[in-house]
Amino acid sequence: MHSLPCLRYLIGHADAIRAVASSRATIPTGLLLVLLTSIARNYDQSWIGEHPFLWIFGPLLFSLVSGTWIFLVTYAGWIRRGWTSDTRATSVWRDWPTFMGLFWLTAPVAWLYAIPVERFLDPVGAARANVTLLSLVSLWRVLLFARVIQVVSGVRYWTALVWVLVPVSIEAVAVLVPLGMGPAIARGMGGLRHSPAETVILEAVSVATLVAMITAGISLVTAFVLPRPTRTERLPAPMADRLPGTFLAGATAFWLAAAVLVQPSARRSAQVEERVRTERYADALAFLRNHRPGDFAPARPLPPKPYEHATFQHQAGLLAEAREDEPRWIQEHLIRRLDDLVDSTRPIRRRAAGTAGDPAPATFTPIQPHHGYWQKPEDLHRLVTRGVGRLSWLAAWRQQNREWLEAWAALVNDAARGRLRRRYDGAVTRLFDTPSTALPRFDLLAGRPYNRLTVQTSRGCPRHCEFCAASLRITRGYQQKPVPRVLQEIREARRHVPIPFLELADDNTFLNPDWSRTFLRAMVEENLHWFTETDLSVAEDPDLCDLLAASGCRQLLIGLESPDGEALAGMDPTDWKRRRAPAALRAIDALQSRGVSVNGCFILGLDSHTPDVFPRILQFVRSSGLAEVQVTVLTPFPGTPLHDRLRRTGRLLAPRFWDRCTLFDVVYRPARMTVTELESGLRWLMKELYSRRETDDRRRAFTRQRRPSGFPVADDAPA
Repeated sequence: MHSLPCLRYLIGHADAIRAVASSRATIPTGLLLVLLTSIARNYDQSWIGEHPFLWIFGPLLFSLVSGTWIFLVTYAGWIRRGWTSDTRATSVWRDWPTFMGLFWLTAPVAWLYAIPVERFLDPVGAARANVTLLSLVSLWRVLLFARVIQVVSGVRYWTALVWVLVPVSIEAVAVLVPLGMGPAIARGMGGLRHSPAETVILEAVSVATLVAMITAGISLVTAFVLPRPTRTERLPAPMADRLPGTFLAGATAFWLAAAVLVQPSARRSAQVEERVRTERYADALAFLRNHRPGDFAPARPLPPKPYEHATFQHQAGLLAEAREDEPRWIQEHLIRRLDDLVDSTRPIRRRAAGTAGDPAPATFTPIQPHHGYWQKPEDLHRLVTRGVGRLSWLAAWRQQNREWLEAWAALVNDAARGRLRRRYDGAVTRLFDTPSTALPRFDLLAGRPYNRLTVQTSRGCPRHCEFCAASLRITRGYQQKPVPRVLQEIREARRHVPIPFLELADDNTFLNPDWSRTFLRAMVEENLHWFTETDLSVAEDPDLCDLLAASGCRQLLIGLESPDGEALAGMDPTDWKRRRAPAALRAIDALQSRGVSVNGCFILGLDSHTPDVFPRILQFVRSSGLAEVQVTVLTPFPGTPLHDRLRRTGRLLAPRFWDRCTLFDVVYRPARMTVTELESGLRWLMKELYSRRETDDRRRAFTRQRRPSGFPVADDAPA
C-alpha cells in the first residue's frame, strides 16, 4: 500500500477505499495510527509516567469496543442480510480484522483534536475550541465511515449513513449521559459551582446528548423503514501488500518529536500536583520557585485546582507555607486561585426564609452553610487567618474581598460553637473606598470595530422604586467613586480606544450636586461624547444643565414611567416620582434646548393603567419633543417589592419565570386591563413609536428645539 491512498482514504476517495480494503497492510497500518492517536491525545495533557498503560493503549482499547459494536450492527447486521447464500457460508467474523483496519484508518482525523489551543487561548476559549474541534472530528469520521461502507458494500450513501448512525448515536448516548450527569450531580451535592470552562463543556455535552438521542431515534426508525438492498457486497479477501512506509515514518517521527518536546512540561505539572495532593505544600512551592510559568503544561492548570472540593484545603496549605518574597508569577497564580475560590462559593441555588404562612421571597445568598459541609473547620480557619491574613502581597486582595472573608470567619466560629446560621452574607458593600482596586482591563477592548466603552461612576439608587432590581441586588446603598478615580479610568480607556463614545454604567449618576459639578467640569477638559442614566432632578439646576452640554453629554436616559403623575403614586416610598412628574415637560425642554437629548422611558401595565394609556403615551412623546423613547412592560423581578406584592395578591401568572424577565413579556395580571390588552397595546405602541415617520419627526423636533442659550427650569419645581 502506498502513502497516497492512505491520504486519499481520509477524504473518501472510492479507489483509495477499495485499495485499502483489499490490502493486508491495512490492519497493522491502522493499528499504528491508533497508537499514534494515543500520543496526539495525551502528549500535552498528561504525563506518560502516571498511567503508562492507559496513556499508550487507552484509545486502542476504546476503539476495539467501539469498532466491534459498529461491526456487529452495521456489517454483521444490515450488510450481511444482502449477501448471497454462498457468501453467507463463510463466517462473518472472517471480515472483522479488515473492518477494524478500515475503522482504524480514520484515526488521523482525530489528530485535529491535538491542536494545543490552551497555549494561545484562555481556559474558556480553549474549552470552546476543543468542543468545536471534537465536533468537527466526530462529524468527519461518521461521514467518512459511511462513505467507506457505501463503497465496500455497494449500497447508496444515505443508506450507509443511516446504518452507521444507528450504532454511533447509541454509543454516544451511552457515553455522554453519565459523562454529563456525573459531574453535575457531584457538584450540586457538594455545593460548588462549575468553572466557566467546565460550564462550556457540560453545555456542549448536554447538547450533544440531546442530538445523539434524537439521531438514534430517527436513524433507528429510518433503518427499518428504508427498502432493504437486494444485494450487498462483502469485504474482499485481503492480499499481501507492503506498509505505507513514508506516511507511517513521517507521522511517527512527528508525534514522537511532539511528545519528547512537551512531555517534560507535563511531567513537571504532574510533580507539582503530586506534592500538593500529598499535602507537601512547602515542597510544592520550592519546586515552583525553581521554574518559570512556561515550564509547565498550559493544558494542565497548576494546583490548587479551582472549583474542586479540595480547593480550601490545598489553598490554605499553600498560603500557610508561602513566603513574602515569592516570585511575582507565583503570587499572581495564588491570587487567581483565590479569585476562583470566591467565585466557586457564590450562590448555586436559591433559598427561602420565613414562616410557613407567609414565606419571605427567595433570595440569592452569597455564602450558605451547605458550602462548608464538606470542608474541615481547620482548613477554613487556616485559609481565613493564617493564609490570607499574614502575607503583605495579599493586602489588596484582602481589601477587595473582606466581606467574603468576614462571612467565612463567622461561619468558622459558628461551626466551632455548633450554631450554624442559615445565611452568611458575604456581599460586597463598600465598593469604591480603596485606591488598591485594580483598573479595568481596557486593553482587552483595543482593536474593536466600534468605539463604545463603559465606565462606572456609581452603584445603586436611593429612590427605591418597587420594580427596580438594580438597587436591591447590586448594593445596599448609593455609592460613588471619587472623581479622580473616574478620570483615571477614562484616561486609561482612551489609551486603547483614543476616541470613544463613553457610557456611564450607572443607575442614577447625578444625585450628589457637588460631586456632579466637579465631575462635569473635569469632563469639559476631556473632550468626549458620553451618555448616562439619571432622574428629573438633574434639570432643576440650570448651571448643571449648562455643564452637561459643555462636558460633551449627548443623551440622558430618564425614567418618566407614565404620562400622568397620579399613576406613579406609591411607586417609591416617598412618592418622589409622583411629586416630580409635573416638572417632566420643563425638564425635557431644559435639557434638549442645550443639545442634550432625553431618552424617556415608560413602563406599561402600572396598576392605574387602562387600555387608553397607549395612545396617551404616544401623544405625550409627540407633545414633549422627546428625542428618544423606550417602552417596556412592568416586570416583577424576583426579590423586588413589586414581586412580593403581586405574589401576595395572587397576580403572578407562574411561580417561576426567570426565562420571561425580558421587560417585554407579561408575567402578571394587570389591575385594569387584560393580559391580552397589555400585550397587544405594547405591540401597537412600539409599531407607532418606532415607525419611520415618528422617528424622523422626533429627530426634526430635537433639531428645532436646540437653542444657543439654555431654557432654565421654572422656580416652582416641586421639592
